Formats: sequence, structure tokens, C-alpha cells
Amino acid sequence: MAHFYCGAQDRISSRVVDAITQEGLSFAHVAFKSKGGGTITNEAGHFELNCTQGDTLIFSYLGYFSMVLSVDEVKKGSKILLNPDTQLIEDVVVYADDDYLYEWLTQCRSRLKEENKPSPSKAYLVVETICNGQPVEFLEAYYNAILGMDGIRDLGFKNGRSYLAPHNYGGYFFNFDFSHSLSLYSLLDGQGLFPENPLQFGKSKMKKKFRLERGPNRGTLTTIRFYPRKEEGELFSGEIIFNKEKFEIIDIWLLAPPQGQRVFKAFGDSVLDSLHYSANFHFTSSALSHISIDYKAGMTSRHHLLDSLAEREVKLNIASHAVLHLYDHGHRFLSPFFDYRAGLSDYRLFVVPPADSAVWSCLRYDNHIRLSPRQDSLKAWMMANGQPFSDTLGNGKMHFESNYTSWSPTNRLRIKKMNKIVEEHGFRRFQTEEPFLTDRLKLTIQLYLDINDTGDSLYFTTRTLLDTYQSYNYLDLNEVLDDYVNLYFDIGELYRRKLDQELKSVKDITEVKEIYQKVVKEMLAEHQLFEKDAFGGFNRKALEKWKKKVMVR
Repeated sequence: MAHFYCGAQDRISSRVVDAITQEGLSFAHVAFKSKGGGTITNEAGHFELNCTQGDTLIFSYLGYFSMVLSVDEVKKGSKILLNPDTQLIEDVVVYADDDYLYEWLTQCRSRLKEENKPSPSKAYLVVETICNGQPVEFLEAYYNAILGMDGIRDLGFKNGRSYLAPHNYGGYFFNFDFSHSLSLYSLLDGQGLFPENPLQFGKSKMKKKFRLERGPNRGTLTTIRFYPRKEEGELFSGEIIFNKEKFEIIDIWLLAPPQGQRVFKAFGDSVLDSLHYSANFHFTSSALSHISIDYKAGMTSRHHLLDSLAEREVKLNIASHAVLHLYDHGHRFLSPFFDYRAGLSDYRLFVVPPADSAVWSCLRYDNHIRLSPRQDSLKAWMMANGQPFSDTLGNGKMHFESNYTSWSPTNRLRIKKMNKIVEEHGFRRFQTEEPFLTDRLKLTIQLYLDINDTGDSLYFTTRTLLDTYQSYNYLDLNEVLDDYVNLYFDIGELYRRKLDQELKSVKDITEVKEIYQKVVKEMLAEHQLFEKDAFGGFNRKALEKWKKKVMVR
């Protein structure tokens, strides 16, 4: 007889039995379908479980077909009848304990290691963030990926954009570097910032660190759930779904412990009060098809509603969902011609490519991944109510200082002391001895070139950028120095325009590369002549001569 009790939660009880013999099935699994948790039956097949209205349960037992029932259906029946899977029973090897579960995961680990060879793929990242109940961030980005079966080996940036909206306290929140978080972790080798998972270990060590239990069958797929044993360090819990015939992994769900996380950090003076996150690795056709991370965080930050109000501490409740889709396996985008500094975060990369709707049309056409209707609605809301990310957001204040500055016909540069590269490389002679004058200033201009294949032609995007990662200034600041720097920048822009002209109607990638290298070489040669004649603006007569020379071009 099925019994149930009134209250906010129903406590149901029933019995799981063999449909033919009516004998109770001891230690059968009873699991919630859409959320974690559940129970197992006792020796007689009885169980009790707290449920809420609308819950659905999965009943499973080794050698039997699983059954899915709503709570209402469980209440109506007197027993849960499971039918034997006679074909599976013939293949079942009975172990004295749960040793077979560790054996199966060891087989999955071996299969993963055998197939863990690097391969190229295209990658599409989507991030959506809610703060205090309202949307604040929607991000899309494309990358060239090098994949292993255990995770991402490398991501090369192609293009990206983000829409941001202020939260209810007037400030902005964004995830600085989700692509890095998604590509750090290896299922086989782990990574020091993350907890550990069972696939990192051989059978004996796996037993020491994790407790395993059999989850419900999902058609032809097998589920094993894993839980940390006490006092064994930072460990994930979760489940692994795999094909037992070939030990091919289909899904891995990882749930991080709330304590001791080091993956996510608050920016600036903000403080993380709490954080819970989970990750999923999904495979199709023996290839990694997506990695996702979900997190919820409580944060204390300092904001003000209006410029006239003093700063105050505010509480932010953040929920972010990020998915890195991996598609078009075996192929890559045409990579931009640009020397990015290694290890840059997503938002520092986003300021490099110029905003160009035609580029995004090309990327969208090439991408078979489609946003869900909910994501489409969220994106439309953010585009209408937020604004595209840039160095300044709306009020003209510098919310984000970029190390790549693009050439503009209206905004002229005012140089400042830029000594980061000096400090990083330990050029102590600038403080301890008098260097040569020409050692006090270094400017690096890069020509950005991106190529997108439209099918019958190539679409080119170019930009001139001052790369302050590779620049520094130890000269005294004055207007003449500003003139020199802007003229140096203008020379770079002239060669970008020359590059545009020479690429017209070019359809061969090899020819594109040759033209780009030729134009960059010519630009560097002219910069050297300019430095020789008018370095730092100290020779004002030469500087004026170069001004006239550049203006007529």
C-alpha cells in the first residue's frame, strides 16, 4: 500500500518489487529525475522519501528496466513493478561489493586516455548573467580551439562582443574571463584551482577518495554517481553517464564543494560572500561537444546610485550560465593577423576587433549552434536596454582601461608615463643610471587584419592599434612629445589604408599573407626613418617636415 502525508512536502512510501515474482528488490535506486538526491530501498524493497508536488522519480535496479513515475502515480499504486531485462541479466557479473563501479570508471578513464589526442575545432561561447533578478550581461565570442577528450588544450581568439546593462544600484557586473575558466580544467589531469574528480585517479586511489553508487539507467546508458569521502581534500561530487559496451563517456556533471574554491575571484574591492558552481562536459560521436559552467554567488560591493551620493556597500546576488559550444570538428577559423599578448582575458580581447555587423553575419552563417528562444529574448532585451561593451560605458567615464588603443581621426593621444613593460622586464638602469635618450621611449603599432570567408569571396577587416603592452615612455611629458606620438600613430594608419587597397579582390589566403607581411615591413621601415629624424620631437624642424609629409598622403 502506498502511504502519503500532508504538508509542504509529501512523504511517500512504497515498495519496489520484481513484476514477475513479486519479491522485494533490496537496495533499488529511487532518484529524482530533474534534481539531485533520492534514496535506496531496504532489504525488503521498501522506501520512504520526501517529495514535492510535481516531482518525478526514476526507479532502477541492476538487471531490470527502469521506470519513471510522477509522485501522484506512486501514490495511486500499491507497488512499483520493475520488469527484468533478461538480456542484461545474462551479462551481469556480480561482485561482493561496489568494486564493479570502480572497475567501470577505470575502464572509462582508460578509454578517455586512449582517445585523448589533440584535434582542432571551432568554439562558440555564450555567457548570460543575472544580478539581483535582472539581466546585466550577454556575451558571445568565437575561438579556434585545440581539443583533447579531457578538455580544452588551447583557445585562440577570433572575435567577441558583449552587451551590458547596469544593475539596480547603477553599477556594472561582468565575467572578466569565462573562456579561461572553461579551458583550464582537464578531466584526466585536473588543475590546481579546481577540486578533483574520479577520472584523475587509478582504481585504488579512486576508492580512497570517492564513494560510488549506481545511478538509474538512461536507455542504453549507465550512470555512476560519485561523492567525496570525508577529509580527503577538495573533491567534486557528481555523476558520469557512459555507454557500458564501449565505456564511452557521454556526460560528466561536476558539483564543487562550497568551501575553499579558488576558480572565481571578485574584481577590485568587491568580496565574494558565497559561491556555488557546477560544470558539465558533454560528448557526442566520441568528441567533446560542449563545456558549461553555472554559478551562483553572493557578493558585497561598493556602489552609489548617483554621482552625488557617497559610496556604500551593497549586496549583489549573481547567477551566471556559460556554455562553450565546440563544433565543426577538424576545422578552424582563419585566424586574425595580430600579435595578442598571451593570457589576456576576454574583455581585454574584445576591444581589438572593430565592431562590424558583416563579420558577425559571416560568423553566424558558419555556426550551426542556435540560441534557445529564451536566449534570443534575453539578447534582444540586452540590445534594447543595455549597450555594447567598450572602454567607456554611456557616461564617458573610463570603466575599463584597455592596453590596445585604436587610431581615430578625432581623438588624439595624450601620452603618459607608460612603464609597465619596464617594470616587468626589470630595466633598472632607468632608475640607477642615465640611459640613452632613445632608450626612454618605445612605441609599437600593430595592424590588425581579420579574414572571413563568405563562400565566394573573402571579407577583410582592418584596424590600426597602439600596443601599450609592447610600449613604454620615460620621457618628460609635453605637447611636442604628444605631436610625435600621434604622428607615429598616423603613419601606421596610412599603411592600414594601403593594406585595404592592396587586398581588394584578393581571394587567395597565401597572397593575403604575403601582402600583409609586405605592408607591415614597409610600415616598420618608415617608422625607423621617422625615429631617426625626429625622435621624441626633439628636432622640431624635422618633426614639422614629417607633419607636412604625412598630411599630403
